[in-house]
Amino acid sequence: MKKFCYYLFTIIIFLIVFSSCCVHQSGNNSGLPKFMVWDKEKSFGGNLSDEEVEAFYTKLKDHKIDAVFLAARNDTYKKIAPIAKKIGIEIHTWRWTMIRPDKEFMETHKDWYAVNKNNESCVDNPPYVDYYRWLCPNEPKVIEYLVNDYLELAKIDGIAGIHLDYIRYCDIFLPTILQRKYNLVQDHEMPEFDYCYCHRCREGFKKEFGYDPMDLQDSASQEQWKEWRLKAVVNVANTIAEEVKVQTGKLVTAAVFPTPKMSVDMVRQDWGKFELDAVFPMLYNGFYNKEVEWIGQCVKEGITSMEYKKDLYAGIMIRHIQEPDQFKIVIKSVLDNGAKGVVFFSARNLTDEHLKIIKEYN
Repeated sequence: MKKFCYYLFTIIIFLIVFSSCCVHQSGNNSGLPKFMVWDKEKSFGGNLSDEEVEAFYTKLKDHKIDAVFLAARNDTYKKIAPIAKKIGIEIHTWRWTMIRPDKEFMETHKDWYAVNKNNESCVDNPPYVDYYRWLCPNEPKVIEYLVNDYLELAKIDGIAGIHLDYIRYCDIFLPTILQRKYNLVQDHEMPEFDYCYCHRCREGFKKEFGYDPMDLQDSASQEQWKEWRLKAVVNVANTIAEEVKVQTGKLVTAAVFPTPKMSVDMVRQDWGKFELDAVFPMLYNGFYNKEVEWIGQCVKEGITSMEYKKDLYAGIMIRHIQEPDQFKIVIKSVLDNGAKGVVFFSARNLTDEHLKIIKEYN
C-alpha cells in the first residue's frame, strides 16, 4: 500500500510539473476576441468628437468586431478608452517600436540609431523611405526608453494591452511587389540595407566572437553574426513584454512578418521566440504576388514552427481581398488552419459587405 501511494504521489507531481511546462509552451489563451481591427487616429479626419468615436465603434461592435488596435497619441487614448469601454470594445495601443522618426528625438539621440554596412547612420541616410529611422536594439538606453514608453501606455486607464510594430531590423529584402516599386532586384544582401554596424554592435560582437562583422565579405553566410542580431531584437521584445506584464498585467502583442522563416530572412525578426500573448502575422498576399490560399498556409506554418507557443491571429489586408467570396474563403482558411481569429487592416477599409460577413461568421 505504501509503495502504491508513493507511486501515485510521484505520478501526481509529474503531472503537475508537466502541465506547468505545457502552459508555458503550448499556447497561453490570450483571451483576445475572434475578430479585431487595426485603426489610426488620423482615420477620424482629425475631428475626434466623442459622438463620432462612439458611432463608429458601435458599428464595429454590432458586427462582432470586439477590439481595436489604435495608433494614436497618449491623450487620444485617454479620451477614447472610456468611450470604447462603455460600448464593450477593447482598445490596444499600437505603436512603432524600433522606428522613431521624430526630428527632435533624432537630433538629441543620434547615437542611438542604427548604422548600415556602408557606415551610414539612418538618421543621415534613411533606407527606402524617409520615416525609416531605426533604433539600435543593442543600446541599453534604447531598451530602457522603449520599456518606459510602453509602460506609460499600458498604465492608461481602460487600455487592454500594448501592441508592438516594427519590432525588427530594416528590411534586408522587400516583398516582391515592393521591390518593383523601388526599382530594386534584391537577389543578395545589399550593404545599404544591412543593419546594424554601429560601434556597439561591432564591439559587442567582436568581444564575443573575436572578429569585427564589418570585415565580413559575405555577411549573409555568417550564422554567428546573423544569430547575434536576431537575439538582440528578441531581447527587446521580451524585455518590454516582461516589464509590462509584471507591472500592469496588460496583454502584449505584436505585428510580425508572415512566417518565422520569412521574418528571419527578410527583416531579422525571430518572432517564433517572442514571449508575447499573441502575434499578428501580416499576411498581405498582394505584396508577395500570392493567391489567397497562401494566407492559410502561412498560418499553419507559423503555428507549427514558432518556438515559444502563443496565440496567432491572421493579419489581413482588406484592399487585397475585395471580393466577398474570397473574403469568406480567407476567414475560413485561417480559422481551419489554427488561427485564433483575424485582425483586419484597416478598420476604415471594411465595407458593409465585409462587416456583414464577419457578423455572420460569429
